[in-house]
Amino acid sequence: MFIILLIITTIAIRATFSKQEWSKYYLLFSLIIAFFFTSYHNFLFHPHYQVWLCNFTALFAIILLIRFNQLMFDIMFYFAWVGDVFTFIVPNNQTLPSVNEYPIVWVAYWLKHIIPLCITIYLLFSENRRLSKHSMWISFSTFFVYTCFIAVYNVIFNQNIMDLQYPTVAIEQSFGPWPIYIFVDMIIILIWYYLINISQKKFSNWLDL
Repeated sequence: MFIILLIITTIAIRATFSKQEWSKYYLLFSLIIAFFFTSYHNFLFHPHYQVWLCNFTALFAIILLIRFNQLMFDIMFYFAWVGDVFTFIVPNNQTLPSVNEYPIVWVAYWLKHIIPLCITIYLLFSENRRLSKHSMWISFSTFFVYTCFIAVYNVIFNQNIMDLQYPTVAIEQSFGPWPIYIFVDMIIILIWYYLINISQKKFSNWLDL
């Protein structure tokens, strides 16, 4: 399964920096298939997992390749570089399917987190899209509203989406009890947003040379 994931990812990276017509369709259909398999798995075994941030990020990425929208791009770009990257930093999280029990879903899970990152670069590099002036604050505000929604959702359905009820990641547990670790998380995310903002501006300026 790792070899299959590596091959698909390698082609996706190649497509990211290619301005050929096949690139867009490869990224689009690969993400659609990955989103389908993971969503089907979620609805069967963990229906509440479908409201995790990365699912919205993947859905936004699919829509953006079909029909570009500036506001959605502003939001999705930061969502991808926060949520999807966090998944790689903490791979053993509660949403990761077993590679032994669900090998196809396991591959789809990782592609659902890899390809949106590729799409953000593809839109910048191959389609010459750019983030708006206030994209960072637009996306962070949306993220804050999403977090508030999930906090209520968790209480209603007795879930722990986004670890808002209790920490499941070791590093979060070192931040202190609830709700202190949540405030620390938000501060870290805001700093990460700022770093992403600086990086994307430098990358965009380099592309515009």
